[in-house]
Amino acid sequence: MSNRWWKRMLVGGALLWVLTGCGGGTDQETQPSDQGETPAQEETAPDAGDGAAVDAEVKAVYDNNCASCHGANLEGGFGPALTNTGSKYSKEEIDDIIKNGKGQMPAQTQLSDAERESLSAWLAEQK
Repeated sequence: MSNRWWKRMLVGGALLWVLTGCGGGTDQETQPSDQGETPAQEETAPDAGDGAAVDAEVKAVYDNNCASCHGANLEGGFGPALTNTGSKYSKEEIDDIIKNGKGQMPAQTQLSDAERESLSAWLAEQK
């Protein structure tokens, strides 16, 4: 009987961990008024030659929204590895998957359009 209780607790804990780990939102949801200005700022950042700052911003978006399922280094986990995503999907296909979800991956509605676009471009470069 005690062994059965531990198994139930283990399965329940694992299920809870999976359900809360994927698709979590960030504090950025509380800033919708800046959303209209963000795309223009992010579009001009790569032209300004500040690629490291843009990469850091995209990596932060990835870490806060994707890494719990796809791994901190794109190596996979509960979700598939994203290391060669750019050789499998175009930027537009990646953007669509992030926006609408695919398979067991839910739509990532907590991301702004600019965050989603920069994340898809970054993932498309992973070849």
